[in-house]
Amino acid sequence: MKLDEIRSKIGNGHLNKAISEALKISKGTDFHDAMLALSGRFKSLDDEALMGTLSNQEVTQQKAKITSDLLRLITKMEAESISEATATESDSGSSINVSGSNYTVISGVTNSRINIGSKTPVNQEDKKKILFIYSTPDGKNALNFGKEIKKIKEALLTSESKHRDNFLFEVEEAVEAEKLFRLLNQQKADFVHIAIHGSKKKGLLFQNQHGQEYAIAADELSDTFELLSLKHRPECIILNACHSEKEALAVSKFANYTIGNKEAMPDEAAIAFTKAFYEMIFDGEDIEYAFKRAILAIKHMKMTAEDGIEIHDIPVLFKQ
Repeated sequence: MKLDEIRSKIGNGHLNKAISEALKISKGTDFHDAMLALSGRFKSLDDEALMGTLSNQEVTQQKAKITSDLLRLITKMEAESISEATATESDSGSSINVSGSNYTVISGVTNSRINIGSKTPVNQEDKKKILFIYSTPDGKNALNFGKEIKKIKEALLTSESKHRDNFLFEVEEAVEAEKLFRLLNQQKADFVHIAIHGSKKKGLLFQNQHGQEYAIAADELSDTFELLSLKHRPECIILNACHSEKEALAVSKFANYTIGNKEAMPDEAAIAFTKAFYEMIFDGEDIEYAFKRAILAIKHMKMTAEDGIEIHDIPVLFKQ
């Protein structure tokens, strides 16, 4: 599937073309009805914008919501595509054999899971869970979550290390600020990966139940993980957000390791960092080593951030 081309069209501001292409690709899949509905929403919005019945702000907010929904659908299509391309389904249809291992792939409406198990499966309670959380408020540009998720899944599915049998990877999308604690408490993940917009003044920019921006500042995030730590202590918290150093420091006492960003991180570099980091984790390396490998990966990109800082100087690791 040419899903990266669709993302490129979105990034270049060609939402109409992106929806048209996604509509073609989704034909014959379980996602086609949802794509038709999304296309209808965009056409209605376009008509209302032409008639002047909506303000520019309302148009911008609704386009952002449609973009976010389109990226969610692409992410789900991508997860299914990776599974089909990497695996041959078994007779039962509930598991697929890949390079001699037994993979179970479960896809839900609001989340997706890749559960890796060897022929002699590791006990579910013994597996380390990676929980990938993302949230995009109305009016904010949709970040490239799909590509980041894809890189983690590819690293897990293609890893030749015996350690891959020890991980579960789950995705929770459009997470509302009000539901964050309950989600963390239910999942009790070993790796909590939060991909989100960040603000130097406000904190992490989640959406609320109405899709509007709800900022979680460092002290509120700290309270959340402090309470969680009474029942479960994550091994690592990754705050993949711009200007998230303050929040990472605030929660660092409630996890063994915490990763944040000192400044704004370009999407391309953030994805490369994530890919390199999880490749090392799935190979059985420790978190400090994985962090250093990820820093090296983005250092070789020779990129600078908006304020001129070298991108490999942006991520920061706190060890408890």
